[in-house]
Amino acid sequence: MKTLAKVSAIAGAVIISLAALGGTATAQTAPTVTLTPGPAGPYLDQQVITVSVGANSLFPANQSVKILECAVGATSDAQCDGNTINADSILTKPDGSFSYNAYQLFQLPSAALGEPPTNHPICNGTVQCVLYVGLNQTNFNAPMVFSNAFNIDSPGTPIPETPYVPLLPIGAAVILGGGYIVFRRRQQHAAKSI
Repeated sequence: MKTLAKVSAIAGAVIISLAALGGTATAQTAPTVTLTPGPAGPYLDQQVITVSVGANSLFPANQSVKILECAVGATSDAQCDGNTINADSILTKPDGSFSYNAYQLFQLPSAALGEPPTNHPICNGTVQCVLYVGLNQTNFNAPMVFSNAFNIDSPGTPIPETPYVPLLPIGAAVILGGGYIVFRRRQQHAAKSI
């Protein structure tokens, strides 16, 4: 009985300590990064998209948010492209949310950003990348989250159906020509029947 009283007293002290520190027993979940249009592309090189995060407990109010392209699975800023960081200031709202409608994506490495072809990370039509969204891109221990992975194609990259577009007029001619032949034969048959 005395042991049970001691355990209860210790548990009560832990709960009081947590309450005094403002601690909670619930785990913090990472917010979702929404890309519009989206969610997974493929996007085009230098396309402007909207990046937003809903209400959350990860980002404090009125904090400056940074967005940049990183390799999938990045564990430090060395695996991100600092040249792709958002140009404008983004501040979180009181609930930690924000929406930024002027983020420009780049196929990486990017000649438009003055990068050599050997630069990393790589982000193109075959190698996926992610967006880092956080408070300090040089400190991956600071509050941050990544978007889902996506591809960035070159402008003018054909969609899979494009190679067949030149065949459409030929197909239409075959269908119309065949219909015309059937129509003419029926007319000739009708004229013979009279």
